[in-house]
Amino acid sequence: GLVLARYFTVVQSDLRVRLVMASVGPGVLFLLSAHTMWPRDSQDHPARRLTAWVFGLHGVVLLLRPVLFHVGSGHIEAVSVAVLVESIVVLNMLGFCILMLVNEHVNAALRRLAETDSLTGVFNHRSFLAVLSKAMSVEARLNRHLPVMLVDLDHVKRVNDTWGHQTGDEALRHFVAVANACMRQGDVLGRLGGEEFAVFLPQASGDEAVAVAERLRAQVEAHPLPTAHGPIPLSVSVGVALQALYFEVSYD
Repeated sequence: GLVLARYFTVVQSDLRVRLVMASVGPGVLFLLSAHTMWPRDSQDHPARRLTAWVFGLHGVVLLLRPVLFHVGSGHIEAVSVAVLVESIVVLNMLGFCILMLVNEHVNAALRRLAETDSLTGVFNHRSFLAVLSKAMSVEARLNRHLPVMLVDLDHVKRVNDTWGHQTGDEALRHFVAVANACMRQGDVLGRLGGEEFAVFLPQASGDEAVAVAERLRAQVEAHPLPTAHGPIPLSVSVGVALQALYFEVSYD
């Protein structure tokens, strides 16, 4: 691109070719940026949606710029002023969009900190109950049971006493990794506290929930915790219940 620009500037000066090159390339890049920025769920990301619109509209203007200069060749000064004003407006809009994106990112990070368990990265007790309450409401309206698994990681205190609390924390994180690998897509895992976890399985039958529980138990036993002291075997106790009632979660 730079070689061609230099050629049509120094060797064979051609303003029209330089204008096309300066318009088409950036225009395509802005349109691609708009496509990349457009969020899948635009309702949850207004800043990204606005930024994508600014990118897309500016990309279209850039692609049309050679046509505008050609059609308005008799009023070149007016066209130049219009293009300059559009660029200034876009520059200011992008600055505003950057501030919105930063604010959106910070809010999302704070929301994740409030909703997730800092050690394992799954839903914390409060957030899990809130999500469970909504899921139970949906299942109740459809006249279905919602299977819930209560999972207790066995002998964590012994791990803490023998190898230290850091190894105990690693055991909790290891369990979450194994659980996420063997659960179905859409199943929701949360930490209730200590070594106690819970999982609810939307649109699953009781038999399917029991199968998932058995698979989880087998996978935890088959994958001991790797440590510098050697592999530490782990096991879990799992209970399955079919929750049919809907309850409201109160926050103090």
